[in-house]
Amino acid sequence: MIFLSFRTLPRGFVPRAIILAAVFALIYTYHTGLLTGDTKQKSRKTSINDDPRCAAYPDPGTIAVAVRASASDITPESLSRTFTTLRCLSPSRLLLFSDLDYSVGPYQLHNVLSEVTPSLVQTHPDFEFYRQQHSYTAEGGNVRDLHKKPVLRANGPHQDEHSSQSLEKYKYLHMIERAWKLAPGMEWYAFFDESSFISWPNLVRWLRGIDASKMRYMGHKTHLSDLELDVGAEKGGIILSGALVESLANAQNSVARAWDRRAADMDSGSQVLATALQTELSINLTDSWPLTVGEEIGMVPFQQEMWCEPVIAIPALPVDTTAKLLANEQAMLAINKDFILSYGHVFKQMAMDHSMVIADYWYNAADIAEDPNYAVDWNDPRGRTDDHYFDPNDSFSACALACNNYRDCVQFQYLSYAAVRRRDGSTKYEGGICHLSKVFRFGKARDTKYWADRDDDDERGGTLDNTHMYTSGWNIARFLDARAKAVC
Repeated sequence: MIFLSFRTLPRGFVPRAIILAAVFALIYTYHTGLLTGDTKQKSRKTSINDDPRCAAYPDPGTIAVAVRASASDITPESLSRTFTTLRCLSPSRLLLFSDLDYSVGPYQLHNVLSEVTPSLVQTHPDFEFYRQQHSYTAEGGNVRDLHKKPVLRANGPHQDEHSSQSLEKYKYLHMIERAWKLAPGMEWYAFFDESSFISWPNLVRWLRGIDASKMRYMGHKTHLSDLELDVGAEKGGIILSGALVESLANAQNSVARAWDRRAADMDSGSQVLATALQTELSINLTDSWPLTVGEEIGMVPFQQEMWCEPVIAIPALPVDTTAKLLANEQAMLAINKDFILSYGHVFKQMAMDHSMVIADYWYNAADIAEDPNYAVDWNDPRGRTDDHYFDPNDSFSACALACNNYRDCVQFQYLSYAAVRRRDGSTKYEGGICHLSKVFRFGKARDTKYWADRDDDDERGGTLDNTHMYTSGWNIARFLDARAKAVC
């Protein structure tokens, strides 16, 4: 196998603003004032009738889907994904939960934090952004603009791109209570992040086979070892049975409000939910991996055992990939109503959309080995295709060659590092670290890291300028050859 080296076009090469404007125009035309009254309703019926997904898996009337979003983060891309992938679901049971009340076309976004304990909202530091957001929009400001502004703190401005994330842990229990209020009596309540790609046919098919009369809490398991607690991954989606939601929502006193102050001392909404369900109802998480995954698609490990598994929800899937997967699912269901969209289909589409073989400034997590069976030990000669030994850390080319010469290696990653003395520009040390992996991940962009620290060997207290840069590569042909043996 020869590794071909080429570089992708710079990010932002396609005018992003034009794409976003076009996407939003399509959403606006389809869902708002240009389609009014009978015309809008007729158009929606036509779109459902023309969608093979809806014909094969019509809305059973027993599922409510709640989409969680921050008002400052919602984009035309995420709206398009939500409206399109959930087209088969009645709008009355597509619930959009946020931290601000406002409308987008026919859809109402509900502020689920409106029922949080008032004294907490008025005084707790977690709600600084929330208070500023409501004050800003009350004066006519655009909430999207606010996200770009520094959050005002007592000790001065503080730019925090995760300022709205501190609110997420308060949303979960309030979302459950609000979901029951807006769509009572459902068998299932599914809660997804606004960035998620959702396969409606796979969701309906999966839930058909599970008894909704029992209390069920399902999601991609993440274990908090310090608490000995299993929680559902933040972005992986949470599915609750109607029996569980009813028990929480119909409690004599609001469970959500009772947990508001305890939530302030926790790290995430998933921790709040898991702890509350365990305490109030003695219910623990049932792992739904790989049907739902909590990682962004670049960090999903494409292992043999998940290749044929159906996809229900993947967070942060690129909007173009979402559109192509949706079109593929529609086309295949039009031919075969038993078609199942699997991770194999997702991989092949991603591989076509990201045709890189070697990429600079890219981290593909080859250094992560959750399972020893997937780690590559270059020093073990049994895995090498010949007896020639060399150090893969010597250079990027040596790292690439090592992956080529190790029979089960499907990706590699090279971390280049250097430390330069600021005083005279001389190099104190430089080198690289090579990682090989039997697990394929697409990875994600990672810019060169720069930082300065003290040179302990310099008596004059000199400064070292440090750099770390990742370069990644893949042997896609080898991976696909191995996966071709899987029969779904």
